[in-house]
Amino acid sequence: MQLEEKKKLIEETTRELLGKMGFQATIYIATNVSTSKKESTEDPISVELQLTDSKYLIGKYGINLSALQHILRILVRNKTSERINFNVDVNNYREEQKQTLINLAVEMGEKVQKEKKSLMLRAMNAYERRIVHVELAKMEDVSTESIGEGEDRKVIIKPASVSDEFDL
Repeated sequence: MQLEEKKKLIEETTRELLGKMGFQATIYIATNVSTSKKESTEDPISVELQLTDSKYLIGKYGINLSALQHILRILVRNKTSERINFNVDVNNYREEQKQTLINLAVEMGEKVQKEKKSLMLRAMNAYERRIVHVELAKMEDVSTESIGEGEDRKVIIKPASVSDEFDL
C-alpha cells in the first residue's frame, strides 16, 4: 500500500470513529521525517486532531488519548492486512506533555544532584518513563530505574553513587 493510500485510510477511519463518538475535529495527517533508517522505512504517520473540547479525548494524563490511538490502530488493521505505524495527538497534547516531562526530569535530576537524595516520580506509562530515562541519561551523577508493575510503574532518580534510599 502506498503512503498516500495509508494516510487516506487512517483519515477516513479516524473521521468515522470520531463521528460515531459525537466529535467533530479537523484532522491533519503528516508523515514524520526521520534520519533513522529504521523509522524512515516504516514511514511513521502522525494524526493530529484539532477540536475545541478536547478534554474527553485526552483524559487524565492522556489515558483516553492512548486508548483512542489503540482503538484506531485496531480499526485500521481490520481494514488492511498491512501493519501501518501511526501516532495520534489531540491539540498538540503529546508534544506539550513531552516538553513538560523533560522539564520535570531536568528539574528533579538537578535536585538529586544537589541534595544527593533519590526521588520517586509519579506513576507513568512506558512512553513517559522512556522520555524521563533518555533525558536524565544526559546528566552526570544521576541514574534512573523503573520500579513497580503495570499502571503503578514509577521512575526513581538517584545519585549515581547511592543505592536504594529515596524520598517520596
